[in-house]
Amino acid sequence: MYTDSLLPKSSPSPRFQNNVLEGTPALSSTMERQGSGDNSPVSSKSVQRHQTELSICLSDASRGIMRTNRIIRGVVKLHAATRISVSQIRIKFRAEEVATAKVRETGFDFNVDRIDQATTTYFEVTGIVWGEESKAFCLNTWEELEPGDHEFPFALKFPNVNFPPSVDDLPGFWVRYIWTAYLDAPMHHPSHRSKDYVIPYRPIICAPPGREWAHHELLYSEKKVPIAQVRLKLAKQAFCPEEYMDMELNVRMVPSEAIVAGINFALLKQYDGILLGNIRRQHQRTVLQSSISMSGNASEITVPIRFQIPTRLTSPCFTSKYIRVYYRLSFSIQFSTVGSLRIKAGKAVTFSVPIGIANLPYSQFSHVPELSSIESYEDSKQAPVFFDPTLEDMPQGYVNDMTSIPAQSPPNYFSLPRAPHLYSHVKERNEHTVWTSRFVKPGFAPELGDPLTAASNFRDYNGW
Repeated sequence: MYTDSLLPKSSPSPRFQNNVLEGTPALSSTMERQGSGDNSPVSSKSVQRHQTELSICLSDASRGIMRTNRIIRGVVKLHAATRISVSQIRIKFRAEEVATAKVRETGFDFNVDRIDQATTTYFEVTGIVWGEESKAFCLNTWEELEPGDHEFPFALKFPNVNFPPSVDDLPGFWVRYIWTAYLDAPMHHPSHRSKDYVIPYRPIICAPPGREWAHHELLYSEKKVPIAQVRLKLAKQAFCPEEYMDMELNVRMVPSEAIVAGINFALLKQYDGILLGNIRRQHQRTVLQSSISMSGNASEITVPIRFQIPTRLTSPCFTSKYIRVYYRLSFSIQFSTVGSLRIKAGKAVTFSVPIGIANLPYSQFSHVPELSSIESYEDSKQAPVFFDPTLEDMPQGYVNDMTSIPAQSPPNYFSLPRAPHLYSHVKERNEHTVWTSRFVKPGFAPELGDPLTAASNFRDYNGW
């Protein structure tokens, strides 16, 4: 039930319905996330369009989520209100990780807030869906397009490389995969562009082989008095969404007069953000929680626990340049003290254990082609590649040798080999980072939370 979304499928011809994907969620806009008004995809039925507009639609085969080593197909839609002159129509796809923090500088007689931001672009690739490729030594020609609606298909192959998954839950920190369409006017005149569309991306992370393990811990009260000895036994170390997590919890109270009154547990998702090595922000979300009521009085109990891991909020564990996401199971054990006349409720004691979350069970390892050859983005220079949308798959030659020309007789001195324009931007991935910092008034950008203070233990700004 997991491999259905990960195994390569045949690439049927794209089907589109107005400006919204048929059978998949509508694309979201980064402008919309930043609160700049209504930026939902434009529909010709709901809006009277009197100007030139560009939009991007993915085929229903993409299901609104991008994955490693998959083909993404779609169209660039152009609504021309009048007859327009066009040199090129391009589509750009980029991956960005952003870390933003509001930092407070303190002195003897002043407090100053500033906003620091680091933006890392993992890749930025461009495909030409209409027109001729630009040349450094020659100006482009242009043609006129008639008024009306025009569609220009495109296809992109995501490399067999795992990049950080999309994240947008930690205030000021996010990873986004962004699509933008451009219409280039003749001779460097002002151009048109679409808004930015954000599509979620999920890498393929396989769980390790199942291995039973147990956690032992002695729990103490606030006064450092031993309260309970716990033992939690689990069948595996990592799980996938929709799988059942089975475990066995044994609790033995240390004081002879204490009994177990109740048990609460929760699956927690933890986000850590780091900027400049010593500016940190943390955020926690509860994936699920439940409780176990105890019947009878016992100083030692053993209870089985079983629940299904939801698909919502359960992206794989990962660590990127500025963000770390991990999970833990948290338990709270409520105990009571039995006296000669009554039972007195005591305070709860807590403990937690690490849990791994993947998105492919180990049993499905052999069902995903080329899974064992997936590389990390930290070790690979491959980037996504636009290719001819009339083909079922991207020709392998353009991946292994980006500039190769088929063997033939030597060309004339002035002859220029001409390749399909969608192959012209197959390049080695170029990762780069931009740093910015500016002073702001107190209370500015409340969405970033309270100002942070730089930690004393400085670390390398390039990592954890």
